[in-house]
Amino acid sequence: MENEEYKLCNTYCDEICNISDDSDIVNVLRGILESTIIQEKLETLLFELPKRIKRAGFAYNGKNYWEHVRSIFKQIIYHNIWKANYIQNGQDRIVENQYKAYYEQLDMVKILQTQNKVSRDSAAGFIWVLNTCIFIVAEYNFKLVV
Repeated sequence: MENEEYKLCNTYCDEICNISDDSDIVNVLRGILESTIIQEKLETLLFELPKRIKRAGFAYNGKNYWEHVRSIFKQIIYHNIWKANYIQNGQDRIVENQYKAYYEQLDMVKILQTQNKVSRDSAAGFIWVLNTCIFIVAEYNFKLVV
């Protein structure tokens, strides 16, 4: 029984995460959930869940939850490629369709050496915060980023 409930719960969660239009969200949620939730609890859920979905920032402009999260990750990856390129080469502009080429030119040792150099100055030194762990996605398959 537990396994069936788990599968059913996953099915409902997947359906909710695949909502990509918030114009009629209450009725869409009602269609997904009304056969499984007691009516009085359903009304509370239908009042609260649309607000949470809108606050999470998906289900608008045709984006479902998964597309929304992917676009956030892409922004983080692009920003860190830009920052790494800036640290390494001093360039503050990257042509939109050239991120892969700039990524492939990055030299993490050179970036670390630059970081170490600018951080040594006790009066005016600083450290750039660079998230290199996110590069694992670009390293694995850059097509996931574009």
